[in-house]
Amino acid sequence: MSIVQPDATGPGVDDASLQEPVDSFSTEFDIPITIPRHPRAAALYKDADPSKKMSDITYAEKTHFDQSYLDVMYRSFFNVDICNHTTEFSALRNNIRMYALYRLIQAKKIVLTSFDTSASMTNLFINKDECVIVPKEGAFVLTFNENTDVVLLISKYSRSIGWGYIGKNFDEFNVLEKMISDDIKLHNLYLNKVFDQSGEFISLPDVTFDDIYLDQDLRDEIQANIINYFDPKKFELRRKNGVPTKRGIIFAGDPGTGKTFLSRVLANTLNTTFMVVTSLQGAGELEFCMDFMKQFPNSIILFEDIDIYIPDRNTGAPIVSAMLNGLDGISVNENLLVLCTTNEPSVLDRAINDRPGRFDRTFKFEAPDKVLKTVMLKSFCSKNDCTAVDFDELISKIPVAHTGAHLKELYITAVTIALDTNQLDENSIAKLSTEIFIDALKKTSRNKDIKRRTGFERDDDDDE
Repeated sequence: MSIVQPDATGPGVDDASLQEPVDSFSTEFDIPITIPRHPRAAALYKDADPSKKMSDITYAEKTHFDQSYLDVMYRSFFNVDICNHTTEFSALRNNIRMYALYRLIQAKKIVLTSFDTSASMTNLFINKDECVIVPKEGAFVLTFNENTDVVLLISKYSRSIGWGYIGKNFDEFNVLEKMISDDIKLHNLYLNKVFDQSGEFISLPDVTFDDIYLDQDLRDEIQANIINYFDPKKFELRRKNGVPTKRGIIFAGDPGTGKTFLSRVLANTLNTTFMVVTSLQGAGELEFCMDFMKQFPNSIILFEDIDIYIPDRNTGAPIVSAMLNGLDGISVNENLLVLCTTNEPSVLDRAINDRPGRFDRTFKFEAPDKVLKTVMLKSFCSKNDCTAVDFDELISKIPVAHTGAHLKELYITAVTIALDTNQLDENSIAKLSTEIFIDALKKTSRNKDIKRRTGFERDDDDDE
């Protein structure tokens, strides 16, 4: 893993160790770092020692003194009347801003120093393998534009991060904000990345559209409604012809039919910003996720197993309403796809699963037919000696409801049987036969009276 520290230089060094990372950052470990002290701030604290003992003072008096002391220090630092401004940001937006600040420091457009010993730093991941060091909490001095200074106060609240500016005038704040916003437009931390709703980057397998087994009709629908949707040439054609530039798609089907795998393929192959939502604590979190994705062109927000947390409005009215309002309010986006997966589409509110303009299409994922089952099994067996396998006979014995996940487990079980019985070729690779597969089929099938406790297989008439 690569770690990059900010290149902040300046006289008056003050040691500050990296403390435990706050929840707002994608972090794994601590890195000690020295933050240079701004020379003017160092001189102030040298003359005004805050560690001097005081006695017979109440808590209220001490709190008032602390704030008054800081106000005096800030006024002395700038040597003029000061103004201040504070804004709160979500964890994800704070990460974006911190990365922009880091980039500006690296480009030497801003010099970062500490104002006092409260300043501490933390790790911020910029992809799944690399992180940089950014301000975590405390008082910092940002110097820019020919020695213009602004004190930055980073504060952690229960659900947000506060950015407090202290300086000579609001014009300087606006200049600093413009520098940060301009960098974000060019180098947004999450642009074209895959991440979850907390901002953690997601590692994906190296898979493409060719690695998934789908019915050809469904494959064509995915190509037309999702893959082609992000083709820039087709985007211009859609816009010229008045076709909406946002889309809602539902993947519906039993577990193991390929919904999640296809979602991973799309995340891995499409040049999009891709957020994965796996749970929601309430309508507020859903509204934030929808609003957050508005800043990105060519974006996908995936709600996995949406039936779990967005059911019928009679049982989940606030969160259903938030979803509907979010879908109605994203028309300004260019190429935004809201994608949902569900095992139980029947439990969804009709306003979600039967309302073009919100969710335009529902694609049904079903167990593969006999031809596709044969293709899948032969693919799984491509590295094995399968001359003794009668695939026609084998497929005739496999239940119709077997999904791709079932077939994969059937293959794994067959290989395990071959290894246990020492049926190997000269390279120690399992040799498979029809008999081994039939034995594996028995082992992976389950009796109806114990089907909820063991195995994963479903019989043809299993309505689970």
